[in-house]
Amino acid sequence: MCSTNSWRVYERNNEHHLELADIFREYGPPTWKSTASACRHVTARSWKRLSLVAPKPALPQARELGGEVFLCEPCQEYRYSYHSCQDRHCPKCGNDKADEWLAMQSALLLPVTYFMLTITLPDTINAVARSNQAFIYSLFFQTAAAALQKLARDPKLVGGQLGFFGVLQTWARDLAYHPHLHFIVAGGGLSPDGMTWLPVRGKFLVPVKALSKIFRAKFRVALKKKPELFNQLPPETLRA
Repeated sequence: MCSTNSWRVYERNNEHHLELADIFREYGPPTWKSTASACRHVTARSWKRLSLVAPKPALPQARELGGEVFLCEPCQEYRYSYHSCQDRHCPKCGNDKADEWLAMQSALLLPVTYFMLTITLPDTINAVARSNQAFIYSLFFQTAAAALQKLARDPKLVGGQLGFFGVLQTWARDLAYHPHLHFIVAGGGLSPDGMTWLPVRGKFLVPVKALSKIFRAKFRVALKKKPELFNQLPPETLRA
C-alpha cells in the first residue's frame, strides 16, 4: 500500500485528447439555441449542465489545465491526476469525489449478502415522464420503495423492514430514454420490534412477479391523483 508521502510528481502533461466537452464547445451555445425547439424533451436544467461542461472560451479549459503523472518510487506505480476545474458537473474533475463517496458508502456496508433489484417504468409512460421528470421520478422512487417494503414484510420472505438505497438511471445501454431504478438491498431486515435481524431465506430476496404487480398497482393509484397526467396514458398502462 503506497503512503501519501511516497508519491512525487514524475511528469507534467499538457497534451490534450478529444473529449465530449470539446464537441460541446465546438458545436456550443449558438447551435443549442437553434436546436432547443427541436429538443423539447431536454430540460432547462440539462441545457445548464451542458453549458457547465463546455464553458465559455474565457474560462479555464481542460486543454490549459493539463495534469500531472505521479510516481510512487517504492512500488514504481504511476498515477495520473488532472488539474481540477472544481466544477461538480465536470465528468473529469468529479471522478475523485465520486471515488471518495463510494469509499464512504462501502464503509457503511453490513457483513451480509446484498442484492441488486432493477425496477423499470413501462415504455408507455416515457412521454409523460420526460415532460414531468421531477414529479414522475419522485413518484417512481416512493412507490417502488413502498412496494419492496410491503413484500418484504411477508413472514414467508423476510418478515421485517429492509435497508436499501436506490439509484435512478434514465437511459439504456444504447442511450435511449429508459427510466429505471437500481436498488441495493441488504439480505435481511429488522423485526417489527426493531430488535432482531431477520436474514433472507434462500438465494433470492423477493419474487419478481409479485414485486412488479404491487409496484404497478401502487404507481397507478398514486398517479391517478394527477388526472391531467394519468389521462395521457394508454388504457392498458400499469395494469397488473
